[in-house]
Amino acid sequence: MNVRYILTETGHIVKIPDKKNFTRMRRKLKKLKQKVLDNEIPFSYVEEMYSSWRGNMKRFDCYRSLKRMDTLYNELYSNIEEELNEVRSNKTGQRK
Repeated sequence: MNVRYILTETGHIVKIPDKKNFTRMRRKLKKLKQKVLDNEIPFSYVEEMYSSWRGNMKRFDCYRSLKRMDTLYNELYSNIEEELNEVRSNKTGQRK
């Protein structure tokens, strides 16, 4: 992971993660949603992966970026159970 270091006038070192980390995670979350809907991976895998990534990012000075990522995550996965049930019902309806 690439990190930028900034030295302030007071001597404090600020670590900022590279923007590519957030771009990569945004793309990954969107692709993983389709895999969850296709039953290729369980939703618990996505939850664990995102919470692990988020915990790692909390070490850096990126509060607003994390809030935006949380918003995207919630938009994508807030009603995942309903979408899974809809996909399952569509698949069973096609078999008849």
